[in-house]
Amino acid sequence: ASAAARGVAGGASARAVEQGLGRRAATGQSFDEAETDLDLEEIDAQRDEQLQQIANDRRENLLDATGRRQRASLGILDQLQGRSIF
Repeated sequence: ASAAARGVAGGASARAVEQGLGRRAATGQSFDEAETDLDLEEIDAQRDEQLQQIANDRRENLLDATGRRQRASLGILDQLQGRSIF
């Protein structure tokens, strides 16, 4: 009878341990998911910063190119006026 009682008690203990492990695993998974979400948000923020920097660099390059073209046009105009072609 005592062996049977130990078996029942052992079965209940095993179920309690399994339930505890299940809750712990679920908690761990929730924590992992939260960490993953934070990591993804950080990656998105870094990507957004990089894309913004690329856009700023392109804008500066376009402005530089436009300025060079304007200066070149003025230089050519000055040369042509100096030669009395106009």
